[in-house]
Amino acid sequence: MNRALSYRRDLDGLRAIAVIPVVLFHLGLSEFKGGFVGVDVFFVLSGFFITRQIATDLEAGQFSILNFYDRRIRRLFPALFAMLFLTSLLAAFILLPDDMKKFGRSLIAASLSLSNFYFFRQSDYFGPSAETMPLLHTWSLSVEEQFYLIFPALLVLLWRHLRGHVLLSLLFLFLASLSLGVWCTAAYPEAAFYLLPTRAWELLLGSLVALAPSSAGPTVLRIKQIAPVVGLAMIIAAIFSFDAEMPFPGFAAVLPCLGCALVIWAGDRNYANNLQYLPSDHPVGRLLSLGPLVFIGVISYSLYLWHWPIIVFTSYFTVGPLEHRDYLFAIIAMFAAAYVSWRFIETPLRRGDTFWTKRAQRFVFSAVCVTAICGVGAAIDRTDGFKALQPDNVVAMLENAEDFSPLRGKCHFSSKEQGTRLLSEACSFGASSALRVVLFGDSHGVELSYALGLMAQEGSFQFTQATASGCPPALGKLHGDGGRCNRHNELMLGALSREVADVVIISARYFRWSAPASRTRATFWPGLEKTVIRLREAGIKIILMGGTPDFSAGSLPHAFARQLKQRAAINDFRFSVDEDLAVDVDARIRAL
Repeated sequence: MNRALSYRRDLDGLRAIAVIPVVLFHLGLSEFKGGFVGVDVFFVLSGFFITRQIATDLEAGQFSILNFYDRRIRRLFPALFAMLFLTSLLAAFILLPDDMKKFGRSLIAASLSLSNFYFFRQSDYFGPSAETMPLLHTWSLSVEEQFYLIFPALLVLLWRHLRGHVLLSLLFLFLASLSLGVWCTAAYPEAAFYLLPTRAWELLLGSLVALAPSSAGPTVLRIKQIAPVVGLAMIIAAIFSFDAEMPFPGFAAVLPCLGCALVIWAGDRNYANNLQYLPSDHPVGRLLSLGPLVFIGVISYSLYLWHWPIIVFTSYFTVGPLEHRDYLFAIIAMFAAAYVSWRFIETPLRRGDTFWTKRAQRFVFSAVCVTAICGVGAAIDRTDGFKALQPDNVVAMLENAEDFSPLRGKCHFSSKEQGTRLLSEACSFGASSALRVVLFGDSHGVELSYALGLMAQEGSFQFTQATASGCPPALGKLHGDGGRCNRHNELMLGALSREVADVVIISARYFRWSAPASRTRATFWPGLEKTVIRLREAGIKIILMGGTPDFSAGSLPHAFARQLKQRAAINDFRFSVDEDLAVDVDARIRAL
C-alpha cells in the first residue's frame, strides 16, 4: 500500500478543534461542558500519525526502533521538560504545602510517563480537587507515551509474521480494548478513564484509518464527500451535549472518536491511479484549513501543556470561580506561553540541528532531565511541600482542613460497596436503647454522623450511620451508575421499614443533585419524596436536614489558607451562591 507521508493542513485545523474545547472546558465555560472529548480526538489523531509513520518506514525497509524513539524525544520532551521545570518553580511560590507535596509526587509520575497511574489513584478528573493539581492534564500524555512504548514493536511483529493480517489483528485489538472500556466504565470508571487498556482503542482507531485500503471507486468518493461533514458534526455534538456527569469513556467516546476518524479518512490523499480527494476542495476542508485554526493546531501541543497549569495557578489566586478579567488573563497567558514554547523550544529542538545534534546526546540529555525532575519531585515530597517555609498562620489554618471524621473510611459506604452491603453491616454507636436513630444520606451526612455517634455513646440513644458516597437517599435510577445507588437505597429502606429505626435523619447534597445543569435534577426530588413516603408508611419519624451551598474550590480552611498566603484577610473571603437554587431547595424541603 502506498502511504507516503504528506502534510495535511486540515489535520492541523482538526488539532485546533480538539484543543480549543479542552481549554474552554477547563476554564469552566458551561457552553463547552463536553469539551473534554478533545483529548479523545487527539488520541485518534496520534494513532493515525504514528501508524502512518511506522508503516511508511516498514514498507521502505527503513524502520528503526531507536530512530522512532529519537523522533518521539525530539517531538515531545523539550516542551514537556520546560513546562515541568517552570511549573515547579511557579508552584513553589503559589501552592500550599499539602498541594505542593502532591505536586512533587505528580512531577515524578509525569517525568516517568506514569501520570495516568498516579491520578487514577489520587483524583477524580472532574472533581473539585482537580483544580489544585497543575499536572493533572499530563495523564493523557502518559497514555500516549505508554502506547508509543508498546505499539511500534507490536506493529513490527505483525508486519513480519502476519503481513497479510495486520489490519485484522489491529481490528481485533481495537474491539477488545473497546469492550473492556465499555465494561470498565460501568464497573471501574476511574480505571476506564485513566488507563491505557481501556483507552487504546481510540489510538488504534487512528491506526486502522492509517492502514485502511485505498479505493478510488465512485461510491467511495461520494461517501468521502459526506464523511467530513458527518464527522465534524459528531465531534461538535459531543462537545456541546456531553457533560462531566455522564459515564465516560465507554460507548459515549465512540461519537467524537469516530467523527475524527471520518474527517481523517475523507481527506486521505493516497489513492490508487493518482486520483485525489483534496480537503481544500471541500467546505469542511476549507474550514479546517483556515489560517487561525491551522496556527492553533500547530501550537496545540505547547498550548495543551501550558493551559492547565495556568488555569490552576489563576484559580489559586482567585480562590473560587474565575471572573471575566481572570478568563482574559488566563487566555492571554496560556497562548503567550504556548507560542514561546513552540517558537523557541519545541520547533528548534524538534529539528535536532541545534544543541543536541546527535541521537546519543538526545537520549543522554533526556535521561539527565528525567533524573533531575524526579530529584526535584522527591525533594518536594520529603520536605512536605516546603512546609517549613510557610507562615505559621497558614500552617495552622491548613491543620483545620484535616478536621474530618476519622471513621469516614470505615463507616461510609464506598461506591463499590453500594448495593451489596446491608444496614446490619453499617456502623452503630451506643448501647441498645428505646430510641433508635439512623442517619440515611450521602457524604454530606458523614461529619454529622460522627458527632451523633459521640452523643450516642453518652447513652441517650442508639445511632447508626447509613451514608453512601455519591449516592443521594432518593429512590429510582438517578444517574449512570447502573442502578447501584438505587439498589443500595432499597436495601437500606427495606431494613429501616422492618422496625429497625424510630427516627431517620435524611441528609443530602441538595445543591448538587438539583443544580440546573445536573443530570439528576428531574429525578432527585421525586425520588426523595418516594423515600419519605416509604419511611412514613413504616411509622418512622423523619428529620430532614437542610442543604449547604456548594463551595467548588475545595475545603473552606484550604481556601482561607490561600487567602492568608496572599496576605488577605479571611473576613474578606466571599464565594458566590446560586440564590435561586437555594430558595428552590428550601421550598422543596419545607414541602416534604
